[in-house]
Amino acid sequence: MNLLILAEKAVIFALIILIVILIFWKLSRIRKENNQGWKIAKGTEGHYFYCEKIGKEWKEIEFEGKHYAPGFPRHVIYTEKDWSDYPEWVKENQEVIKLRLKKRFKHPEYTFVDKETNQAIDLDTWFSEDEDHSELLDR
Repeated sequence: MNLLILAEKAVIFALIILIVILIFWKLSRIRKENNQGWKIAKGTEGHYFYCEKIGKEWKEIEFEGKHYAPGFPRHVIYTEKDWSDYPEWVKENQEVIKLRLKKRFKHPEYTFVDKETNQAIDLDTWFSEDEDHSELLDR
């Protein structure tokens, strides 16, 4: 009987520790994203989000996608080759956003596809200039 009570207490203690660890993990992730000022998230059913903190407010753009899309290596993220229809904050930072997306969603697991043509976008020519933009990732 005493052994059973001791085992129950050990399980409860382990669950409490697990919950505390998860809370600290989530809080550290939120702090990192707030300090970083941007985040990329996967939503449900093939939706992806790029979020950026502007002032005290988080703004986001959404990309549609497909998991295990036919005709492509694996996952597809649909975007515009021309970003002129996106909000102003996106247009002003499009090179940085594209680099972050490219870094997070690596080829060949992910393929960026132009919504209009349904053709894969060559990420090496996705940028407006042929420059090394790697320093922008630190912003």
